[in-house]
Amino acid sequence: GLWWALWSIWSFCRLQTHEEVSRKPHANEWIIFAGWASFFNKLSEIRRYPQTFKFLVAWFVYSDTYSTIAGVGILVLQDRLCMGGFQIALLLLEVLSCAALGNYLTFRAQRKWQLTTKFMICLLLGVYLLIAVMMMIGISDAPIGLKNTFEAYIFACVHGCAIGSIQAYSRSLMADLTVHSK
Repeated sequence: GLWWALWSIWSFCRLQTHEEVSRKPHANEWIIFAGWASFFNKLSEIRRYPQTFKFLVAWFVYSDTYSTIAGVGILVLQDRLCMGGFQIALLLLEVLSCAALGNYLTFRAQRKWQLTTKFMICLLLGVYLLIAVMMMIGISDAPIGLKNTFEAYIFACVHGCAIGSIQAYSRSLMADLTVHSK
């Protein structure tokens, strides 16, 4: 929490204010429903922006996918490999470190080979496909597939490198698809 607290303080001090948009509820609208009314209003407007809508649907599906892979990975590590809290904490630190490394490496690769943000997201989703296939192989009697501690550390490294990057590229693509002032 300290990391986020420090960055929050920096953000609050450094970010400049912008012109507020005041929205008053309609006469027959209760103030507690104003947020929902605004949400449904934006939802009805999205038909005019089909690419943004397609990306939001895709993002909803694939963000749930990589979150599920991480959650299932932890359950497998606890259940099949009998990893304790300390080992899981070490893996978490590895994921966080590899996320920073993955951001750096994918950014360098994107710049070097002039790859698009969309291509980078597809590439990283391919990495998650390989992780999922590896975990499915582990269900069988195969000797590989998240069945030993060494594979757990490889899983954490690959997941970490991919998670930081795919989240960054997704935010970047969403920013590109967002209509100014909406």
